[in-house]
Order: sequence, then structure tokens, then C-alpha cells
Amino acid sequence: MSSSNVPTSHWCPGRRRPGGGDTSRYSRPSRGVVREANIAAVHAGGAPNSSSARRRYADARPGVPAPHRTQRREHANRPGPAHLWSRRKHGRRPARQPLAEELGYDSLWTGDRILALAAPSAPYPVGDGIMPRIYENHLDPLISLALAAAHTNRVRLGTSTLNGLWEPPLMLARSLTALDLLSGGRLDVGLGLGWMPDEYTAVGVPWQGRGARIDETLDVLEEYWARDLVSHQGPLFTIPETTVGLKPHQRAAPPILLAGFTPTGLRRVARRAAGWLPVAMPLACPPACGPPSSKRQKTRVETPPPCA
Repeated sequence: MSSSNVPTSHWCPGRRRPGGGDTSRYSRPSRGVVREANIAAVHAGGAPNSSSARRRYADARPGVPAPHRTQRREHANRPGPAHLWSRRKHGRRPARQPLAEELGYDSLWTGDRILALAAPSAPYPVGDGIMPRIYENHLDPLISLALAAAHTNRVRLGTSTLNGLWEPPLMLARSLTALDLLSGGRLDVGLGLGWMPDEYTAVGVPWQGRGARIDETLDVLEEYWARDLVSHQGPLFTIPETTVGLKPHQRAAPPILLAGFTPTGLRRVARRAAGWLPVAMPLACPPACGPPSSKRQKTRVETPPPCA
């Protein structure tokens, strides 16, 4: 019997034939022969000879070359969309997409949302009061900007807005500092208080007292960025004295932009922020503009309200 007539299941290199005797007929065949034999075995309803072959040809189909089956299986085992990566050895790299900078963008912005309720306790503050469906698939804003920072060189990277009260200010300071360093000093920190009480309940932060909480959060951010020895003792947060060697790329700190429409919120913008986040344009007259007091009514012609 020649080696070509030996059944596939009897090929076993390095082992002697049961009962002894000549082993020449049991020498290893070429890889091509083994591959075709394994495919034939699967098509015939049998099983390949080795565990690796069984894994490789578990999804074998007639008329489909082996490398394509292998690639499809490897794609299925990787997380995320298949177009975000490829295997170089198969020569199937995706077409390069234009960078945002090449398209003329000067800045990239992310928002912040953790719930997409069908019936929130407060209506969506823009348009018809219904939350857009896009919020059902909202990525983490800082992780998204970190990815954008890795693929850009010039554009500014901002948050509009980041709900800065959903985590302790010390953790927020570290995340923002790291992102500013990784982006080479391109971060614009846009902070807001949100509009949905349900999200505050979900993260375990009280809805009441948001103004005092954002003021103390800003205190911690300023201390973290300005000093090497940082300590804080406040009504809400306590930080024992610690050395902070991690500093932002921008000196002295990334610019902080604040959102707000109430008189208190707008005063906070003027007092503590580098700019105002109006969120959506055009805007109707915010509550700070009206109704005017009797004193303001007397001087309205000479000094109109800010949005008039």
C-alpha cells in the first residue's frame, strides 16, 4: 500500500504503526494535501484530524477558500466593528478615510448622556421636548476625545457639555489633565449641570444643590492644576494633602467653559469661566433677560437686556 492510499485518519507522523512494522508510509504529507483532506472530511460529514484543523474548518463551506473562512472566524472573535481593523497578511486593509483636519474642521466636540428614557421626569430642553434617538448610543465623552486626539494634530477637542458633577472632582481633574497631556494641549473643558433629574438619581448624586457642587468642583480643578501640593477641605469634598506631579500641557490650565441660562448661572460664567456654552443656537431670550424689573424697565431703552 502506498502512502497516497492511506486514509487521512491514519496519517500520524512520529508514531509507529500499531503492531510495529515499516513506518515510511506514515510520513507527514504536505500542508496542501492535509488542508484538502481536512476540507474533504468536513464536506463528507466527518471531522478533521487535529484540534487546530477542527477549529479552522468548523465553518467550512463548499466553494469557499480556506483563508477566507479563517479570516471570517477571526473577525467574529474580535470586539467592535470589523471596519476599524484588519489583518495585514490577507491584504484587506480598509480604505483610508479623510481626517477631520483635512476636511477643514477646527474643533471636535462631544456631549454627555447616560440615560435615554422614554418618559423622563423633565422634558428635553430643545425643540419639541423629545430626546433625540442618538442618545441611545452615547459614547463616553472623554474616551471619545482620547481617540480623536490620537488621530489628529491640530483641531481643538472640547466637551459640550460634560456633566462635571457625576464623579468626584479629584477623579475628574485627573481625567481632564491626562487628556490634555495626550492631546498636546488641545482640550477645552465645557462643563454643565444637565437637565434630567433621573440621571442624577442613577449615579447617586443629589439633584438639589447643584450650584454649590459645581462651585466646589471648580475649586478642586483650580487647585489641582495650580499647585504641586494639593489639599482641599470643603462642605462636600475633602482631599488630604498630596503631591500632584501630573499637570496639563496648557499653562496654566485648560480653558473652562460653562453652560447656564439662569441669572446665577450666567454670573458664574462671568466670574469663573473662560467662556459660555450656549448649547444650541439660535437661542430664545434666557430667563436672565426677563421679565424686567421696574428699575430695568425705566432704563430699557438706554441699556437693553443682553439678548434683546
